[in-house]
Amino acid sequence: MAASDEVEVLYRQYSQAVYGYLLSMCRDRHAAEDILQSTFLQVIRGIAGFRGEGSVKTWIFTIARNEYFRWLRRNPPSLPLDESIPAPSDLAGDYREREKLRAAFDYLNGLDEPQRSLMCLRIFGGLSFREIAILQGRTEVWARVNFMRCKNRMLEHLEEE
Repeated sequence: MAASDEVEVLYRQYSQAVYGYLLSMCRDRHAAEDILQSTFLQVIRGIAGFRGEGSVKTWIFTIARNEYFRWLRRNPPSLPLDESIPAPSDLAGDYREREKLRAAFDYLNGLDEPQRSLMCLRIFGGLSFREIAILQGRTEVWARVNFMRCKNRMLEHLEEE
């Protein structure tokens, strides 16, 4: 299989999950699309050198995370986080669900790294705890325990809302 065919298959397989992860991190559709493009440009450039030490999925998400941080350095947030969250009407149909989603986004935006990345990779990127551990340079147990703690705190926070 040619490298371009390989990248096309990888794009079809992972682009939606990577886009969801990037959108959850930068909260800007256009920026997420740009970062997704630069991610797969790096995949094209690096596919020949991919050694297979980890999964392709983990490798692509590592590139996406690095591209996100590169974008963030070039585009520091100019709006408070509350204003940069997508309008609730873009996210859900009825008012109650929109409010729950907004509260969940508010909670996620308030987390420090690496908890924020952990939650976004799991929820929006659909990565396994093992893949997250590799990306974060931690153990799988760390990923599981911290995810459950953050999830439980978020659920408590949402119940208080």
